Amino acid sequence: MSNSPLSENGTLEGIVFNIQRFTIHDGPGIRTEIFLKGCTLECLWCSNPESIRSSPEVAFHPARCLGTDICGQCQSVCELVDQGAFVIENGRLAGINHQVCNGCLACAENCPSEALSVYGKPMTVSQVLKLVLADRGYYGDRGGATFSGGEAFVQWRFLQACLKACREAGIHTCVESALNVPGQRILQLAPFIDLMIFDLKTMNERDHRTFTGGSTARIHDNIRLLAKLDMPVVARVPVVPGLNDSLENITATARFIRKELGDSVLQVQLLRYRPLGIEKYQSLGKTCPMTGIRMPDRSEAEARIRQLVEIMRDMDLPAVAGTTTPF
Repeated sequence: MSNSPLSENGTLEGIVFNIQRFTIHDGPGIRTEIFLKGCTLECLWCSNPESIRSSPEVAFHPARCLGTDICGQCQSVCELVDQGAFVIENGRLAGINHQVCNGCLACAENCPSEALSVYGKPMTVSQVLKLVLADRGYYGDRGGATFSGGEAFVQWRFLQACLKACREAGIHTCVESALNVPGQRILQLAPFIDLMIFDLKTMNERDHRTFTGGSTARIHDNIRLLAKLDMPVVARVPVVPGLNDSLENITATARFIRKELGDSVLQVQLLRYRPLGIEKYQSLGKTCPMTGIRMPDRSEAEARIRQLVEIMRDMDLPAVAGTTTPF
């Protein structure tokens, strides 16, 4: 009997909320990207609110609802319908009462129009590896598999098994992380990670807590840990107008990267914020935190990014705008 990671852990399950094939944005070359559910932060500008909770959750898309008079399947299978699990208006489903819903998913599984759907589905390590290997012919010398989130380390056992299986198959591995995770998890998985992409959102502790709900301390400690491990890294800064795009923050960020990582950082990517995910928030009965905040037009935002890139380059960092510049 084989003692390979796949034979040992092939049936281990994780919750995956998206898979992107043939992406060129998250790691070198052409990649297959697996998005794992669950996050340790709640950033105001998050465009994937469905990634925050670790478990599958029901999403509601009102335009698809056939009406309770024609269909009513969701109500017929819900054990909590009498407790007010659904909001009904004018004979149509108007929303899910998430305070009542127990997450059994029966309503979504029985919705013929997909007005109710599910964010997140169980996948085994074997299923993930099968998808990765199906794209192997496109990877060339640089591509591979990228594991993202949410926060990929939330499901660390599943992530570890997937990384081991990819490593055994000769697939380049990349992990995206906000690094707000126990350093021990990074140490455990480091032997199976070829590249780490991490975020630096703001250097100001008070702002970081306000914007993300978490502290900078563990994140900065883990960046220092990556330096000690001599792991290839790419640093990312999501540039959000009015929140973290000040010259003071960008300069402080550059100084921190220069001090802690030196020449070991392969690239510093400054990403233009785009107000995406609003419909996802609505489908979960939530309000996007960025609603109502004025966003500059594209040309203004891109000019600002170019200015910030030059500041970092003047500090001898390999800074670029966006995620597609080869490194």
